[in-house]
Amino acid sequence: MIISQANSIKFYKVVDKTVLNQFDNTRMNEGRTPNILNTDYCQLIINPQPEEYGYDSAGNVDIIVKVTLTETLLVTRIREDGNVGVLPTVLLATTSDAKFYQISYTITNQNSDINQEIYFKINNGVDNWKSEPCKVVSEIPRGYQLLEWRNTDNAFNMAYTDELGVSNEIVLRMWVKSDIIEYIPKVDQDIFNNQTELIKLRSEVFRAWQLKVAKIPYYQIEILNIAMQHDSFYINEKQYTTEDEPNVSAFGDTRFAKLDITVVETNTIGINSDDQGFDVDEEDTDMVLAKTAVTATFSDWTVPKGYLAAFFTVTWVSGDLEIAIGTATDQDDVVETFNIASTAENFSEPTSKDLANLGDATLYGTISGTGSANLYMILIKNRQ
Repeated sequence: MIISQANSIKFYKVVDKTVLNQFDNTRMNEGRTPNILNTDYCQLIINPQPEEYGYDSAGNVDIIVKVTLTETLLVTRIREDGNVGVLPTVLLATTSDAKFYQISYTITNQNSDINQEIYFKINNGVDNWKSEPCKVVSEIPRGYQLLEWRNTDNAFNMAYTDELGVSNEIVLRMWVKSDIIEYIPKVDQDIFNNQTELIKLRSEVFRAWQLKVAKIPYYQIEILNIAMQHDSFYINEKQYTTEDEPNVSAFGDTRFAKLDITVVETNTIGINSDDQGFDVDEEDTDMVLAKTAVTATFSDWTVPKGYLAAFFTVTWVSGDLEIAIGTATDQDDVVETFNIASTAENFSEPTSKDLANLGDATLYGTISGTGSANLYMILIKNRQ
């Protein structure tokens, strides 16, 4: 049996006391590490009222378990007063060697659990696994954020889709006491270095924040780290993405730590990409010289005064051609002579040839062989 670490609740395997402590077989407050204080901690399962807070299913807990084809599951919820309840399991997917089950704890059907400590127990007929303790509450304590994550395909030993690739609509969620503070300006842009001048080609502006968690158990840090690697990650129902690993530091001599990480809202605030950052003459001037399906030598590519031949692209159409681009017929001082006989030989390369400082300049194409090709030369304003 495998209980994925991507689940929102940490489980540990119940083993004999003679077995050495490991992260996966020890409850957090039962560790035997010298000089580390064992402290009780309860993860909150919060069931806010939808009409008051707007969270329709924030109190539901889904647990995904992977078992062999012959294993059976018994899942129970044990309350601190000794009450035991059996939880339903739903088969999500079957592979050649395993089955995936969804275990659902729907808090609206467990009203008697409010303000009670509980834990979950999973038995596959051989092994017992217990969860870290949780406490069920009906109000959102100050400073708690709702974190949610899901994936478009199967990963992390989770059945996010069935055998046909259809989504199982699994959304995992966890409430964490944290702050989203410290607005961080974020820009993604392309800059072209045009000799003595920098030209902005494209710019996208995003909104980024610093997510800070002042005190969290290490097992929740692992859950959070995995959650942020999913295709979709949400904080308070807004989607974010992360680009870096979280910064984690110990919280004294305890099994807690502090965490902070930059999270970026996935939707851009604005994009500047319509103009390419080039100044263009008031009269019409093509920024791209083009020859489509050209078959023979030509001498009518004009580079206007003040422009630079910056980038050359060729795509094969047919035949076997030898081509050169230069400042005169049979010259290749702009694009060296090359052969092209298939689409595999298509290429683009910078030229940065300064041709038209004093007046309009002409580019010549020398072509031999049979067939045709498409030729493109991108021009930019040459500033001195």
